[in-house]
Amino acid sequence: MELRFSDPLAIYSNVGIAAGTEGVDIIASYGSYLAGQYKQKLTVEAKHDLDYYTVDYLVLNSSDDTGFIFNSQWGTDKNNWENANKVSMGLIKKLPIVEDNITLYPSLKLGFLWGEQLKDTTYVTADVTVRYAVTDALWIGVIPSYLYAMEGEDLSEWDATAEIGYQF
Repeated sequence: MELRFSDPLAIYSNVGIAAGTEGVDIIASYGSYLAGQYKQKLTVEAKHDLDYYTVDYLVLNSSDDTGFIFNSQWGTDKNNWENANKVSMGLIKKLPIVEDNITLYPSLKLGFLWGEQLKDTTYVTADVTVRYAVTDALWIGVIPSYLYAMEGEDLSEWDATAEIGYQF
């Protein structure tokens, strides 16, 4: 099976450096098989000129394209909060829609947010990664996301990310 970097559930190992308007990111991932149809991937990132860090973990059942996800951010400055931290865990599913040209990846996560200048907060996040494969190597996508705080800070946030990718 061919590895497609457009697939957020793709399991592979890599080391990389990226640069953008918010600084330099350093990324390292380790992907491997666990047993049978189960795979795993651990990703560690230093983001925005080492301003904050993320650690993410995915366990994927490749027989039905369902996964368990763990995401974390450490030391981020957001919403006038300094050194805010958050962790979340949940489920993700791959849903091919149009013969692998359009694929949805809905996920639902339960999380916890804390920091020096904010109340401890329990939240839920729902998002759907949408990918359209223009060719085998070129894709475009959008990720709408909604975060709702059930306890703690008063949060109800919509967010979206757009992306274009090319696999060399």
